[in-house]
Parts: sequence; structure tokens; C-alpha cells
Amino acid sequence: MKKTGLLLGGGLKYDYSRFQFGLRADYYLDFKKFSKIAEWAQESNRFAGEISVKTFTINLTVGYKLK
Repeated sequence: MKKTGLLLGGGLKYDYSRFQFGLRADYYLDFKKFSKIAEWAQESNRFAGEISVKTFTINLTVGYKLK
């Protein structure tokens, strides 16, 4: 299955002495399905719903400088 989309991301990095701390977040926007996979409805709107594609990641990094 071929996917077409856009990856948006950003983050922060902080240096403290020989240590590094970072936080990064990414969001994947899928163009092919454009956020909606399926939709269903019943006679009453109480049980209606949809399945959507929303992919994101959050990363925490810790590093140590050797030199």
C-alpha cells in the first residue's frame, strides 16, 4: 500500500554541561485518505461514528557528550 502525505515536526534541545536533553513532536498528515477511513450511521444519530487517521509521535531524548 503506497502512502502519500506530509510529515510536520519540531523540537527543542537544551545543553547542560556535558548532557543534552530534547523534546520532539511529529504529525503525519495522510493525503490519500485525508483523515477519514470509514463512516457509519444507524437509524438514530446516537450510534453514528467514524474512523479517522491521526498519527503523531512525541520523543524525549537524553544524550551525553564524550568529548
